[in-house]
Amino acid sequence: MGLAVTPPFFVVGGLYRDTSWRALASDTKEQRHGPFDTWQEAHAVWAQTSWAHVDSCLTRYTIRDSRDHILIDAHTRSNP
Repeated sequence: MGLAVTPPFFVVGGLYRDTSWRALASDTKEQRHGPFDTWQEAHAVWAQTSWAHVDSCLTRYTIRDSRDHILIDAHTRSNP
């Protein structure tokens, strides 16, 4: 059984201190785009934002639902 997702969706991320992606880099704030009513809208913004930072191994964006569950990132690329 798959994860039940709850709209709205958000694209969340930014520049992190290291590749554990647990803490943002000093003097940076989490970027949050949305809310988006559909997965497709959020995915389009996630893809555009992620590709804009493709050359930075310390930049990461995820798609999260209203419960703040991570639904997609550059490593899983999963769909709900």
